[in-house]
Amino acid sequence: MAVYKKKGRWIIKGTLKRLDGSSYSYTKIAHGCVKEKEAIAYEVRFREKYQIEEKEKRPITFEEVAEMAIESSSVKESTKDTNRRCIKVIYPFIGNKRIDRIDSNSLQSAFDSLAKDMSYGGVANVKATASKVFRYAIKQKYVRSNPTAYVTLKKDTNKIRKEMAFWEPDQFEQFIQLVDDVELRTFFIFQFWMGTRRGEAKALQWKDIDMDTRTVSIYKTTSYKDDLITSPKTKNSVRNITMPNVVYEAIKELYEKQRKMYKFNDERYLFGYYKPTGRSREYSYFSRLQKRTDLPRINLHGLRHSHVSYLINNMSDKYTVYDISKRIGDNVNTVLSTYAHWFKNADKKLVDAIDNTSHDIESALPQLETLKKALDMGLITSDDYDAKKRQILGI
Repeated sequence: MAVYKKKGRWIIKGTLKRLDGSSYSYTKIAHGCVKEKEAIAYEVRFREKYQIEEKEKRPITFEEVAEMAIESSSVKESTKDTNRRCIKVIYPFIGNKRIDRIDSNSLQSAFDSLAKDMSYGGVANVKATASKVFRYAIKQKYVRSNPTAYVTLKKDTNKIRKEMAFWEPDQFEQFIQLVDDVELRTFFIFQFWMGTRRGEAKALQWKDIDMDTRTVSIYKTTSYKDDLITSPKTKNSVRNITMPNVVYEAIKELYEKQRKMYKFNDERYLFGYYKPTGRSREYSYFSRLQKRTDLPRINLHGLRHSHVSYLINNMSDKYTVYDISKRIGDNVNTVLSTYAHWFKNADKKLVDAIDNTSHDIESALPQLETLKKALDMGLITSDDYDAKKRQILGI
C-alpha cells in the first residue's frame, strides 16, 4: 500500500490477492481527496470493496468457511477436532449452501430439526460453533451479519433427560473377565478405576508411572483426530494420582510383558508401545465384547463416568467432592452437574439411614427422659445434659 501525490493529485498504489492466488496490482487516482489522510481512507475503502467483489465472484459454502474458521483459530488441535465434530451435524441442512444466502429463517429451521434428536445442550454447542463461523465470515467479508443472533433454541421442559449409562464394579468385573488381551485389559481397568480421560491414558509413557509410590503423572493427552500428543484439556487436568491395588497389579503385569519387547525403555507408551494405540482399536474391541454380555451398553467415556459415580456413591468423611474433582481433573461444579448419578441401591441406602435414625431415637427415649429429669432437678448442668444427649444419640 502506498499513497503519494503526483501533479497535484493523490495516487494510491498497491497489490491485492485474488481468490485464485494470483495478484492484482493497482495504481489509481484518489478522486476528491485533498489531504493525505483522505487518500489513505480512500484506499482502505477501495481495498475492502475489491475484496467483497472478489469473494462474490465465487460462491463459498458454509462448510468451506467453517473449515477455514476452525483451522485459523488459535486453539488446541483437540479443540479444533471437537469443533469440527460439533459443526458437522448441521451440514446436512446448510453445509452446501452459499454462506451469504443463509438467513435466520433457514437457520431456525435447521436448529429446530436438530432439537428433535439432540439434547438442548448439544444443540446449544452447535449454535455457539456456528456463531463463531459467521463471525469469522464477517471478518473475511463473506457476509455482513451473523444470522445465529436471531435463532431461538426451544427447550422442552417436559423432556426427561437421558442420563449416561454406567457400570457398577460387579458389572465391570463381569465385562473384564472376557478381555484376554493384556494391554486392552489394563487399559479398561485403568479407565474404570482411575477415571482418566481416554486421551490422558493413551498418552501415558512408562516414565509417567512411579511403581514405588504407586502414582501416575497426568500432564498430557492425545488429540481425537490423529492421536498427536498435546497439552491436557484444562489446567485442572495436570495432576498426580494414586493407583489402587487392582490397577497397580494390572500395570505391573503389563510392564513385565513390555519390558521384554524390542527396544523397551521408559519412553514407550503403555497403550500402543511405539506410539499411542489407534483410536478405533479400543473402541471396536470394547463395543464388540459388550455384545457378548447382557450389561447396559456404555461407551468408553462411560468407564470414567462409572468411576466418578462409584466415588460419589461411596463418599464418607474421608474425602469430599473437591477431592474427587482433583482426582479426575475437573472442577467441583462439573462433578456435581455431570457425574452425580446414583447407583440402583442409593435410594434404599438413604431410606435405611432414615429408618436407622428413627429407630435410634425411639430406643433412646427412656434414657433421654431420665436425663431430662436429672436436669430439671438440678442434678446436672445444661452443658452436661447437651453432652450426654449427643452421646446417647450418637451425634
